[in-house]
Amino acid sequence: MENRLLLIDSDIFILLAASGVLERVASLLGFELKNVRRLHPLKRQLTRGGRFLKRYSQEIREAVLDYCDKITPLTDRPDDPEVVPKLVSVDDIDYGEALLYGLVAEQPSFLLASGDKRAMIALAKAPELCDVSKAVSGRIICFETVLQMLIEKDGVGNTAKAFGPLRACNKTLQVIFSPGAVMTKQSRLKSVDSFLDDLVKSVGDGFLFVP
Repeated sequence: MENRLLLIDSDIFILLAASGVLERVASLLGFELKNVRRLHPLKRQLTRGGRFLKRYSQEIREAVLDYCDKITPLTDRPDDPEVVPKLVSVDDIDYGEALLYGLVAEQPSFLLASGDKRAMIALAKAPELCDVSKAVSGRIICFETVLQMLIEKDGVGNTAKAFGPLRACNKTLQVIFSPGAVMTKQSRLKSVDSFLDDLVKSVGDGFLFVP
């Protein structure tokens, strides 16, 4: 197992790959693509999974499929055979998220980029998962943090342009890059901070990664 990896769940992988910023985000976090991992079922889900077929256009799915071939699928499993079943037993945590959280909990050098807020909140709030939540705290990167980093480093215009084709698929993008919004760096970062503040209220201070 690699000493340091960036794990990416399928929800955020689609957003970063389709917008063409995945490599840029990995670099900002200090990773090369060879040290990035995606969930193994993603390619199948993009062609046969009902949720993704309904949510994303064929053009977006094809762009993500092309990027899947650049990223090694995750084959590692947690050493503790009980951690994934324990996580899955909690509502709103599916097998993929459980696998990712289980690995991050065991590997202090791993980071996880996740677009599944429901899983984050479920993990942070479940008393029976407090050991896992404590172990992963400070290493969970939400989509809003990614947007914050990109706006800070690459500007509002470039970030909005990259995610433009995905705006209709994602409520966060619809709000932050609304056509009627004032597109200044300060105003858009304030909008991102509002989303982050709401999430922190649900998961608690220290749970999310801070660049």
